[in-house]
Amino acid sequence: MVEAFAIVFSPTFRAVLQILVIVLAAGLLVRRKIVTEDQIKAISALTINIFLPCLIFSNILKNFAIDRISIWPVLPLGTAVMVLFGLAIGTAVFARDRKQKKDLIALSAIQNGYYLILPIGSILFADRFDDFKLYCFLMLPGYSPLMWGIGKYLMCVKPGEKIKLREFISPPLIAVISATVIVLVRGKTFGSSMVLDSAEMIGSAAIPLGTFILGAMLGGIRFNLKPYIVDALKVISVKLTIVPVCVIAVLYFSGLGRDWPLMASFFILQAASPPATSLLILVKHYGGNEQRAE
Repeated sequence: MVEAFAIVFSPTFRAVLQILVIVLAAGLLVRRKIVTEDQIKAISALTINIFLPCLIFSNILKNFAIDRISIWPVLPLGTAVMVLFGLAIGTAVFARDRKQKKDLIALSAIQNGYYLILPIGSILFADRFDDFKLYCFLMLPGYSPLMWGIGKYLMCVKPGEKIKLREFISPPLIAVISATVIVLVRGKTFGSSMVLDSAEMIGSAAIPLGTFILGAMLGGIRFNLKPYIVDALKVISVKLTIVPVCVIAVLYFSGLGRDWPLMASFFILQAASPPATSLLILVKHYGGNEQRAE
């Protein structure tokens, strides 16, 4: 077990360090006013509305071989269960002040999604990254409605404000559902074509841009951590301790970790990842407490 941990930890540390360099560089550009907040919003909008959907759509059509990933429904269902479990634990932890601190419940439960997971996966699993990307995309039907629905409610919605149904739908979710339906109806993946290759080329910008956006958003915030130290420790105990430990236990006892090791690694990374980018995008767009979102 110790040897296995050491083998995994070394490349993971290098992967996180490599991403950290990009994040710090992006944050420095923002601090120096070389990149403005309006430019960050524009890059984020392009990434969410164009680059990421292109990456999702092309990769699912080219790589989603149903016979090769026979248990693919586990991805959206497992992700949804993981989020709901985190919400339940977070609600219990912040039960006394749940109305005033409902945003902290979201921070305890909502996963990072793809902004941090994709670049880490591209380094850790370079030889199997097509499969890893596919896992990230196939979990979206279980993740996106919860993030844009419950996540928005907990982070941004004021008393009396209503959430519209269309706000549960995002371009990445449309891309994953439409591409998955096409493959399921057709019964097989698509080969290389000019259209798919072009979409994949456009979508390849999503991963580095997502990492850059993370750093730029963090760099644009003036931190005042003192008022939130106790709450931060509670969030960390749920998001980075209780949930990952429970996920690892489920993966072990269910046999998924043995039979589908890459998928198990994906779930562990999702469970142990901070949710900053996903929820910060909501706060940036709809309003909310940016200090607590970080």
